[in-house]
Amino acid sequence: MPKLQKYILLQMLPSFLAVTVGLSVLAILTQSLTQLDLLIERGQSPFTLLTISLLATPQFMAIVSPIALFATAVTVYSRLYTENEIVVSYSAGQSIWQLLLPLVYLSAMVTVVILLINIFVQPFTHRLMREKLYSIRTDLATTLVREGQFRQPVPGLTVYTRKIVRDGGMRGLVVSDSRTPIGAITYVAKEGSIVKLNGIPSISMLDGSVHRMTDKGAVELLGFSQYVLELEGFVAENAPIFYKPMERYTKELFDSNRVSEWDRTHSGELLAEGHRRLASPLNSIAAAILGGLAILGSAYSRGGYSAGIYKTAIWLMLLLLFQSASQSLIEENPWANILAYLVPILVSMFALFRLRVFDNFTKYFDGKSELQIPKNGLISK
Repeated sequence: MPKLQKYILLQMLPSFLAVTVGLSVLAILTQSLTQLDLLIERGQSPFTLLTISLLATPQFMAIVSPIALFATAVTVYSRLYTENEIVVSYSAGQSIWQLLLPLVYLSAMVTVVILLINIFVQPFTHRLMREKLYSIRTDLATTLVREGQFRQPVPGLTVYTRKIVRDGGMRGLVVSDSRTPIGAITYVAKEGSIVKLNGIPSISMLDGSVHRMTDKGAVELLGFSQYVLELEGFVAENAPIFYKPMERYTKELFDSNRVSEWDRTHSGELLAEGHRRLASPLNSIAAAILGGLAILGSAYSRGGYSAGIYKTAIWLMLLLLFQSASQSLIEENPWANILAYLVPILVSMFALFRLRVFDNFTKYFDGKSELQIPKNGLISK
């Protein structure tokens, strides 16, 4: 690779990494807000919340990479133009394609990385996140009790706890059991936890007392250091985990032997997810070339390149919106999966045509005279 192209590529790498990390952190924070109920209502630690948010990071990276490449191309080429480095490169005989090559190299590397993430990393991390959320939502402690609320997990049993601590324990526990033949019994304990004894969910209470009404109408009070109350009739939620299409391994998405009824009736959705994983990395190349078009395809201007940036940004926005809006069409019509590949390729070809890169190739292979670079930076015949 010539020194000029290496120089431009080294200018792009820090910018791309900075934008990618910044957008990914913003996406992680947004994801964390949607999972706040785990921390507030289910007594989970902030570390658990952070772990679940980080497991969604690979998907965010695949989403933000086209935007990061576009922003990188606009920022770097605009600065090179402002410092007259591109003008000097034109004067030295460099073509637009030669200036665009570093961006193409970077977008190609990002495309390969995103493809590997889509095929291998994303389904693995999403399955882990699904299993983590499932274990939290089916945890006996969080199912039976809610902090500061009176709950009735089974008929005749009322449970209240003042506070749920991070390890799943409870503080300030009150249990009222009216299922006994001798009448209602109330248990008050400083601490407690949900345990399983011989497969039966139970409440283990520490440092408390038992309150019950005797036949004579008097209140009987008995203290205890530990007491275990079985919750017969309570069945924990142990249904098998259902994995959504984005949580399936890529091989499963293209498997023609559908076993379950849901898979057979939603085969279009599974195929659409599989093709999305393979085709979405092409958006990175299209976004990068659009970013190059925003600056290299605009006339030199001391006032900036706002018009070119706005136009190409709209093209990029339409590309990304199409990928999202056409999902239902692709799910219902398997033939439409070709659009996931065709649209970003056509956008890339359109941007290269606008940059007149193909004219450059034609002149090069025809062996004609060297290209002349006009004042606006575009190749002329």
